[in-house]
Formats: sequence, C-alpha cells, structure tokens
Amino acid sequence: MNIQSDIRYGENQQIDVYIPKEPNGAAVLMLHCGWFQSDAKETAGTARMLCEAGVCVFVPTYRMPPHTLFSAARSDALAALNWMLGSEFTFDRNRVTVWGFSVGGTLAVEVALAAGIAAVTWSAMIDLKGFIDDTAAIADDDYYNDFFGAARDNIETGGRNDLVLRHLVLQLVANNKSWLATSTPICRASREAGPLLMINAIDELVPPQGAMALQRALAQVGVASTVSILTGKNHGRRNIPTAFPQALDFTLAQLRPKSPHRR
Repeated sequence: MNIQSDIRYGENQQIDVYIPKEPNGAAVLMLHCGWFQSDAKETAGTARMLCEAGVCVFVPTYRMPPHTLFSAARSDALAALNWMLGSEFTFDRNRVTVWGFSVGGTLAVEVALAAGIAAVTWSAMIDLKGFIDDTAAIADDDYYNDFFGAARDNIETGGRNDLVLRHLVLQLVANNKSWLATSTPICRASREAGPLLMINAIDELVPPQGAMALQRALAQVGVASTVSILTGKNHGRRNIPTAFPQALDFTLAQLRPKSPHRR
C-alpha cells in the first residue's frame, strides 16, 4: 500500500490517496463525518481496509458547518470527485463509488444524485425537513445549544437523541428553516442518480426513516437502492465492523453503464 497525503485540490482543500499494492480497478471517494470537528484522518483505518481489498481510496477534506453553509461542503465533494476522475491515478473511471459517514453520508447522497455514481452511506441524515417537522415540539432555540463539549463517544453510541440531531441538522442551514425543503436531498431524486446502499442502525442517533423515504423516491424514478438496517445504537463509522463486508461487496459490484439519459 502506498499512501500519498495532503495533496491539494480545489481552492484550498487537501486529499489523501491510498493506492493498493494489487489494485482491482475499483475506486472510492470517502467523505468523513463533518460533525464535532472531525477530519479526513479519522477514516484512515477504513481507507486502509478498502485499500487492502484492492480499492484505490481518495479521502478529501471539505468545508464544514457551522463555519460555512452545507452547500460549500457539497461543492467541495463534487470538486474532489472531479479532481479524482481527472487525476493520473490508475483506476477504472466506470467503477467509482462514494462512501460517506454521518453528514459525510449526506454529502455522498448528494454526489450520487448529482454525478450518477454509486454511494454507500453510513448513518446519513437525508430527510432534513421531515425530521425537523416531525420533532417540532422541541424548542426552536435548540440550535443555540452547545453540544461540542459533549462526549462524542456517548453521542455516537447512545442511541436516538432528537435534541442533538436537530442542532446538527439546523447547522446545515444556518438555522434558516426556510432552506430545509431545498436542502433535503430527496427533492433531487431522478433517474440519473447512482444506486445507493444506505446503512443505519435501528436505534441510533439518525433514524432510518430518512433512508427509507429516499428509497421510495428513487424507486419512483427507477433507481435501485438498498436500505440495510442493523441492530443496536451505533452511529456512522461504528457500524463498520458489522456492515463492511456488505459495503465492500456493493462497491466491487459497481460498473456504471453508459446511459442515454446521463450527460
């Protein structure tokens, strides 16, 4: 395995590339969690696992809320994909999958919808407006609570916590609820989207209903997707020990066909 770190892409972002010793042609764009000040290095273990399976892995940094709007993170993710596809690294450009964890999973959904490539999401928050509407009984000032002092381990293993999740979702839209409808990826489901594997634990921080809502929207436009609901309360990357084999099989099976509808 050869790892090239902190390569510059875009205006001022960096990307790490994990090059397998025995490549199989597949490649993954891996988007780390964007909440609680995480960074690309936290996905190093998972990137190594994929690389050892023969997959070339690209792990970019991206701008994160609350320091910037979620639209900036989306732009960075798409810029990272374009940089990856235009790079000199050797992999099959028709065998690309995007993986994303937590809010990185939300970004992975956006990339799949915009670029037509396959995605594996781990605890992605997808139905932003639906969740905020369903939990409207919680005080509107929850956005201003400071959860950054809370133990991340407790949040990621403590199960559903609507107060924390509302805070995180509202960060994506700078507490402007009028932006929720257009910021919810479900409204962008189209027949040009890539296939998705959406992984959630049944009792975790992010409820799986959003993944199921996106699955219904994709089915209506003829795009295949799988929702994998696991037991337990683990969130995001903490589900890797259980679901990695399924995610790897999905990734290795991808061969994006040329479509007359995709431009």
